[in-house]
Amino acid sequence: MLGPDFGHRTTLFPMTDTHLDTTQPFGLIGVGALAHAMAATWAHQAPNQPIGVWARSASRGVRLRDAVQRSVGRPEGIETIDLLDSIDEMAAMHTTVLAVRDSDLEEVARELAQHPPEVEDAVVLHASGALPVHVLEPLRLVGYQIGRMHPLVSLRRKADPEGFRGVGFSISGGPVAVARAKALALWLGGWILPPLAEGEAQVRYHAAASLLAGGIGVLFEYSLDGMARALGDRDAARGGLIHLLRSVAANLEEVEPRDALTGPSARGDVEVVRQHLEALTPEGAEIYRALLPAMLHMAFERGTLAEVDRDRMLAFLAQEGVA
Repeated sequence: MLGPDFGHRTTLFPMTDTHLDTTQPFGLIGVGALAHAMAATWAHQAPNQPIGVWARSASRGVRLRDAVQRSVGRPEGIETIDLLDSIDEMAAMHTTVLAVRDSDLEEVARELAQHPPEVEDAVVLHASGALPVHVLEPLRLVGYQIGRMHPLVSLRRKADPEGFRGVGFSISGGPVAVARAKALALWLGGWILPPLAEGEAQVRYHAAASLLAGGIGVLFEYSLDGMARALGDRDAARGGLIHLLRSVAANLEEVEPRDALTGPSARGDVEVVRQHLEALTPEGAEIYRALLPAMLHMAFERGTLAEVDRDRMLAFLAQEGVA
């Protein structure tokens, strides 16, 4: 079973120094969802060491600070976030995480590179799942240790100090940066994914993550639409579907996907599937049709769908213009 505690998996990287020195200055560039969660976790776990945050938009920085203050219950006047006036102040940080959009990462790296590190072994990590470490090359050339630290999690813009609990982190970079990133990931409550080579493997990694995170959102939207129209209550529909989704995830923790597959398509029930396609919106039905061949293949491969039932369903799909 894959449970929330993956601490044993940290051995997938050589275990050097896994201690994070939270007395050393820590900085964040950015004010998005990842920055909110990381700032809140830092403020919660290292309350005596304010985190330095720099953002192009001062007002968005203030909103992040206020959200973190509320999240950790810190009274006014006791700061958890030190809003920096200029990016050059990041040169004094022991560790800096660039929590910015992929499209902004190279520009931010070049801008920070104009200010060489003021401390020994200063590490800069980016948090992109798609981009390689070498987008930070301008920083390496001026003396920073560079790396990549991507959390495999879906985050919203809220200051959740538990946002990284149980999350797998994909880490790469130079030895110093990797050791620092690993220590930070463990300190945040996460665990370490196996090393990932840049290039095709990283593209495959990010594509797989995007397919799941984005795909579930799309599936949920059309499922919610159908369920809400059936029940006449969108809140009740959402609550019921969320529980269903959690039960599927729980099953997937225990068994392979094909063994967790349920429903009429897995049984080869053509008539029920036909009714489903007629009941859904055109967009929902289109997605359902697109998934049916894969469902049939998985059910047949696990041996629970008879060949005659599979062939009958495939004939139906051919009439539908799918198979």
